[in-house]
Formats: sequence, C-alpha cells, structure tokens
Amino acid sequence: MIKIAHLYYDLMNLYGDNGNIKILKQVLESQGINTGIEFLSIDDDIDFDDFDIIYIGPGTYNNEKIILRHLLKYKDSIKKAFDNGKFFIITGNALDLFGNYIVDGNKKLEALGLIDFISTKRENNLVSEVYAKANFLNDYILGFKNQDSTITTDEPLFLNIILGYGINENLNKEGFYIKNFLGTYMIGPILVRNPELLIFVVKKIVEAKYENFNYKPFNLDYEIKAHDEYLKLYFKDKSN
Repeated sequence: MIKIAHLYYDLMNLYGDNGNIKILKQVLESQGINTGIEFLSIDDDIDFDDFDIIYIGPGTYNNEKIILRHLLKYKDSIKKAFDNGKFFIITGNALDLFGNYIVDGNKKLEALGLIDFISTKRENNLVSEVYAKANFLNDYILGFKNQDSTITTDEPLFLNIILGYGINENLNKEGFYIKNFLGTYMIGPILVRNPELLIFVVKKIVEAKYENFNYKPFNLDYEIKAHDEYLKLYFKDKSN
C-alpha cells in the first residue's frame, strides 16, 4: 500500500491543486496499488515515517505563516523523511516553507531549511500561464503562476521557462527536483495538466516502494490530448 499525507488540506487548498492527489491515487490504483490518503492539519500530530508521499499545496500568505509555525516542530522529522527517500510534492507558495528563510520586507522568518534557498516576498504577484522544459522529460510542462515570491539559490533549478512571466522578469528557471523532493511554483494542478510528468512521478514513487514492478499501460489518452490541444491553442506555434 502507498500512503499519502495531504497536509493542511483546509488551509493550503487554492487553485484546485488537491487534483494532484486525486490523480495520483487514480493512476496508482489503476496499476493495482492500493493507495490511501490521510488529511492532516494543524490540530493533528504528524508521523512522517508513516507515509510514502507528503503533499502540500498553495494557500494564502497568512495561512502559509500559520502552517510554518506548525511544521517547524517537525523540522528534524522532515529532514529524516527527505534523507530516507520519502516523496515530497510541494506546489505553489508552499515551496517557500522548505527553504532557509522567508524574507518579507524587513522581516525574516525561519523556514525548514530542507533545500538551500531564500524566498523573498514581492510587492506584486507574478501572474501568467507558462510553459517550461525539464531535462528529464520530452513534453513541455504547462502551468499557471500566481507567484508572490522569488527565490535566491545556488541549487539547480529543474524547470526552464520557455514562455510566460519568467522571460520578462529574468526568472526563467524555477522548481527543485532533489532526491525525491519535487517542488514547483506551478499550479493548475500541474500533475493533471502534464501526463508525462505524472507518469514520471508515479514511477519514481513506485520504484521507491517496490522493486521490479510490472507496470500496466497508463490510460491517460484524454489527459494527453488536453495537454497537446491546450499547448496549440494557448501558445500557438511559439514552442516550435
């Protein structure tokens, strides 16, 4: 069985990003793998050892600060889960929680320090549909941004933005894929909109749990068609 912890489902739940968890469960179960989701929030104790996947989605900045205070109690447990290969899927501004600090004007909030970066809150959000490339995928990755921070880091960033706000802002790279930590400001939800990325993530999750797993065909024809048609409609021929 694969167990998913959907953390702060009630506070970090913007943009329909819980669709990431729904489609993960659907695809894993289509492979014959029993998959359970546990919904946890600030009133709950969290045992990170008990889960295979930890998911947090986007929320308001006020809610981001609330859950940061709760998560800091688990800083050592989160680092242990990361080192032990637990899969983290973190979308939207929840990514800020996993850096060293969140800088907001003259305020500096300690974050979890899992990944070496600093996020700085912006006066104006960066809002745009974007598409990007990852060096481990063939297809373009589609996503939406309503990003209220920028990051400073020497860590490698895995998404190269081809079109969208990033080019004009000179922020043409974003996102971390380190060990089994996948974090991106892209929302939408990103796994629903990008079937190749979804299959990649599912395989990584399964490989971490089961050796020599025999996959069934992935039945994602509708998702693939929606991805390709949207790319043609929204971005026209700019990807060529």
